Order: sequence, then structure tokens, then C-alpha cells
Amino acid sequence: IVTDITEQKRAEAALRESERLERLLAQVGEWAAHLTTFDELVEAMEEGVARELGVSRCGFSLVDLKDGRVTVLKDYHRGLPSLAGVYPFSKYMKHWQEDGLAGRPAVIEDTATHPHTAALYESAYAPIQVRAHLTVPLHREGEWVATFWVGHHEPRAWTAGEIELTKLIAERAWSFLERKRAEQALAERERSLARQNRLLQALLDNLP
Repeated sequence: IVTDITEQKRAEAALRESERLERLLAQVGEWAAHLTTFDELVEAMEEGVARELGVSRCGFSLVDLKDGRVTVLKDYHRGLPSLAGVYPFSKYMKHWQEDGLAGRPAVIEDTATHPHTAALYESAYAPIQVRAHLTVPLHREGEWVATFWVGHHEPRAWTAGEIELTKLIAERAWSFLERKRAEQALAERERSLARQNRLLQALLDNLP
């Protein structure tokens, strides 16, 4: 009987996680359909995921290996200083670089005690109030192009469901963001071409 009850609880928990994921994926699609700019979409997705997971930080970082820099986009940072900005790739910790290049999510439950982060906790993590974090590297055509990350100001034991949810949301959200960014770039090129055509026409109209 105890085993049956345990299995039932596991099944119910798995169902809740599945419903949670489906709900968030659907919301991501709605944001992508209705928000018009890349920045608006980034902010909506970050805040939505942060609230769903109950974390104090959430963001996307662009990774440019050629120029050796990481650009943290405008991030969700509930009551904390923003981390948005451009940083040298070399300043990031070795384990973060290795996990990102290999395409491995990094799961840290407590930056103050984890072997990869404890030595640098006081200098790197304490100032930005990150005690736990989960990062998902995003690759395109074999190249690391971005990272989706969530962080919390207290230690946190990430569940398997939260890790899987974050991975799936990261991929889905980034696909929408790439599409939105391409649409904006195309629209800007079209506006620029239209301006050039108007200037050219004005010059032709003023010719003697």
C-alpha cells in the first residue's frame, strides 16, 4: 500500500510538472505573437520564467567567442542590481566556459559550498547575491551563441522538473527571440532602403 501511494504521488507530481511546462510554453508562444520588439520579448520571457520558478534573477547572455565577449541583455533582477552589460569572456569561471562550450547545463545549488564556485564565492557571487544558479548554453550549428540562466539569492535544491523545464523553455524562447531579431533587422534594412530611395528620388526631381 505504501509503495502504491508513493507511486501515485510521483505520478501526480510528474503530471503537475508537465502541465506547468505546457502552460509556460504556451505563454512563451503568446508573448512571441503579440510583442513587437526583441527587447520587449526578452523582458517578458525573463520575468515570466522567473515568476514561475520563484527565482530572484533571470536573463539571456549573448556569447561572442570570436570577439571574446559576453553581453548580458536587460535582465530580470527582483530587488537586486542588474547584471546587464558587456563582459570579457576570459573573466568568466573555467567551469562556466567548459560547460558552455560542451553544451552542458550547469546546476549549482549553493555557490558558497560547491567545488566549482566556493573559492570565488566572496569575490564573484556574494557581491551580486547569487547563492544558486542554473545555466543552459544554447548552440546553433555547433557554435555556442547564447546562455539562458536563472539565479537565486538563497541556496536552492533544483528539482529534476525545474531543470528540464528551464532547458526546454530556454530552447523555445531563444528560437522565438532569434526570429524576432531577424524580423527587426529585415524591417530596419527595408526602412533604410526606403529612405535611400526617397533621397535619390528627391535628387532626381531637383536635377535641371
